[in-house]
Parts: sequence; C-alpha cells; structure tokens
Amino acid sequence: MVYVFGNTILSLIAVSNKSAAHQIQLVDKQARAMIDSTLWPSKFLNKHGILLHSYTWLPTSCKARGAVFMVHGYGEHIGRYEHVAAALNAAGLAVFGIDLQGHGHSEGERAYAERWDDFAEDLLLLVETVLSRGKISPSLPRFIIGHSMGGAVAIRAGFLSRTRKAHQWAGVILSAPCLYINPKEATPMLKFLARSLADILPKMGVTGPLGGAFVSRDPAVVENINNDPLSYHGRMKINMGHQAILTCEKIQREARFFDLPFLILTGDADAICLPEGSDTFFRDAGSTDKTCKHYPKLLHDLLYEPEKEEVIADVISWIEARVKM
Repeated sequence: MVYVFGNTILSLIAVSNKSAAHQIQLVDKQARAMIDSTLWPSKFLNKHGILLHSYTWLPTSCKARGAVFMVHGYGEHIGRYEHVAAALNAAGLAVFGIDLQGHGHSEGERAYAERWDDFAEDLLLLVETVLSRGKISPSLPRFIIGHSMGGAVAIRAGFLSRTRKAHQWAGVILSAPCLYINPKEATPMLKFLARSLADILPKMGVTGPLGGAFVSRDPAVVENINNDPLSYHGRMKINMGHQAILTCEKIQREARFFDLPFLILTGDADAICLPEGSDTFFRDAGSTDKTCKHYPKLLHDLLYEPEKEEVIADVISWIEARVKM
C-alpha cells in the first residue's frame, strides 16, 4: 500500500508477526508528520512518533453538553466500549477514545509501553488534539472513564493535569481500576523477577493471559474476548508487570493529593484488580467529592457483566449530576 504526498512516498508495510501486529513502517519523519494531519480523526501522532488510532462518537439528537474521554484496560482496545459510548451519546455526551500504544489498531510493541505514564500522556494529547481541532467547545465539562489499567491511567492523567491549565476535569470514573494487583498473580517471585529484569529483558513474556472466564460471567462475552483478534492474548512482558506494580504503589502513596471528583465502581468478585485497592484509594484520596460503589457477585469487566445496564446507568447518573452543577 503506497501513499504519495507531493514528492514524499510512504510505504505502509503490514507486519504479521504477533509482537508487531498493526505496526506501520514509514520512509521518513516528514512523511510521518504528514500522515498524522491527513488521517485525523482516525489517527494521530504521539510524542514518541507512534500513530494512535482514535475514536469519536458524537450525539446525533442534541448538542453535546459534556465530553467523555475513555481509556481501556490492558491488552484490549477502546472499540470494545462502543455500547458504552452509545449510551453516553444518548445522554447528550460527546465521547472520544484511543487504542493505547501497543493496543488494538494503534502502532507499537503489542501490549507494551516503557512507562504507564506514557499512556496517560497519550490520553492528555488526545484531549489537546480534540480541542485544538475544534471537535468540542473548550467550555464543555470533561470527564475520564478508565477501566482496569485504564483506571490507573486516568488517575495518573489527573495528577499530570494539575500542572497544565488546559486540562481541567469535571470528574473521573474508575471501573474496576488497577490499584492493587492480586498477590496470587503478582507473587513475590514474579515481583523480584520484574524488578531485576525490567531493564535487562523488558519485553520477555512472564505471565500468561488470564482468559475471559476471569472477567465476565456472560459466556458470550468470554467467547468474544478469547477470540478477539484486536486483543492481546500473549504473555505479559516483564516491564509491563513492573510498571503495574510501580504505578499502583505510586497512586496509593500519593492518594491524599488526588483532589478531583471521582466515582469508583468495583465488583466484589473481581479476582484481577481486587476491590481492596479501590477501597484504600477511596479512603485516602484527598477529594471532597468521591463515591465508591460495590457490585455484589460482579467480576472484573463491569461494563460487560450481565448487570452492565445498571453500571452504565450509574455512570451516566453521576456525570449528569456534575454536568448540571
């Protein structure tokens, strides 16, 4: 596949091996900058020169009265949350999201980043790009919805926003956030390996995928997860595990400084991101506007559990209360 921009030729070569699926190789840096501006809004360039795949869902029956930026979890992609975006659109909210680097349709080493803050920076860049290109009014209240790893990314984006006046959030919604990793998964031995080998063999796979049965009680959801070609089904790489541990510890350590309004939603049967992490963050967070809701029997993927309509309704109700303020 070849694109021609004046005298610049871009060769887009599909890479089929699992570790580099969806990568794009470009001939020169000027071409990369040009493809960024040409392919928006479906693609934009992050600070590392990685093309990220972006999504836009706008309400069709009314003018947007708020904007929501969604962040997906580890190994998945934001396209899984189209049903959530549809519900938010019906409530008059514009919705934006990206496949994080290394995920879904975006470029990058599969299910990998050097730091989880790189994901947070990409989220903030999405906001800047949406605002600079006139997709929404700067006066609209803005919210983040982050699931699992995306919950940790949302919190880190909130922290990073404190020094950037352009990023003012009306609220953050955390769905089964990764704030405390199950010690059965992050065993002392794996923690030691992650800490010791993160700089030496950062991309070596360690733990295998948990599989869909751990995230939802709906058999159809489990089957879709296990067969989704855009989701990552390989082993977690050492540095990603190490970054997960470091990020969770940092968030909990600095929770008292987190002063944004937030809603935490957690399933009591979640064996991946244990509810204890949400409870600890909720207790210690400095915000004066904070809510934590537990759902009995629900597993990790709250927005795909049989009770997902209730969860989505709770999210919309919380947002609407702050849009009207």
